[in-house]
Amino acid sequence: MNKKLIAAIAISFILVLLLIPIYFLYTNFQDDPKGNGSFTYIKMSRTACYGTCPAYSVEIESNGDVKYIGEMFVGVKGERTFELTESQVQELNDAIKEADFFSLKDRYYESVTDLPSTTTLIRTTDEEKSIYNYVGAPNKLNVLEDKIDEITGVDSLIECDEQCAQEA
Repeated sequence: MNKKLIAAIAISFILVLLLIPIYFLYTNFQDDPKGNGSFTYIKMSRTACYGTCPAYSVEIESNGDVKYIGEMFVGVKGERTFELTESQVQELNDAIKEADFFSLKDRYYESVTDLPSTTTLIRTTDEEKSIYNYVGAPNKLNVLEDKIDEITGVDSLIECDEQCAQEA
């Protein structure tokens, strides 16, 4: 009887050791269900210029939670939160891949003044990259920045008329 009990305990111990790595593999893919480098977090900040360029930031979580903070020369000032649909989250993932974001340089800058800048940070389960875009970036980065505004609906919050421009 002792040998059977010892054997049962040993088999149980081995099974537990085998199941632990499977558990961690499974939970790791829950952050990125497809396991394909989908974003877990995006933050994009645009600065003002010498003029009426909108200054704001937007943060997006992979579950669709969005936080917008309007600062200057925007139609909606202050903090707003809202949610994206699964298809909008997928559109963002597609736009990131289309721009080949992680292959771009970290900084695009030329020696000129009074222009707005955009800083975009994207985190996946595999990597994180931040790009500072003042001027001179490839068009695919500018397109991605605009798509982030469009897909999240932030483009409608930053529209600024003459009254808005005077209040800033």
